[in-house]
Amino acid sequence: MDFDHPWSLLPALIFGMVGMIFFMQGKKNANLQLMALGAVLCVFPYFVASAALQWAIGAACTFLGFKSMQAELA
Repeated sequence: MDFDHPWSLLPALIFGMVGMIFFMQGKKNANLQLMALGAVLCVFPYFVASAALQWAIGAACTFLGFKSMQAELA
């Protein structure tokens, strides 16, 4: 994680919270895919330095998580 620019913390906070929600929802419903996406969303900002890349990866994982939750409801 790069602390040169303060805006690089924003995607880490947002996707960390979304990841925690996905992980808890996946654990509650025994959905391993949702749990894995939640864990990835919580951890990946520590390994990606670029804020733009964090937004891209986070948006893709969030989209997949919502699709997984939607498929579970159907």
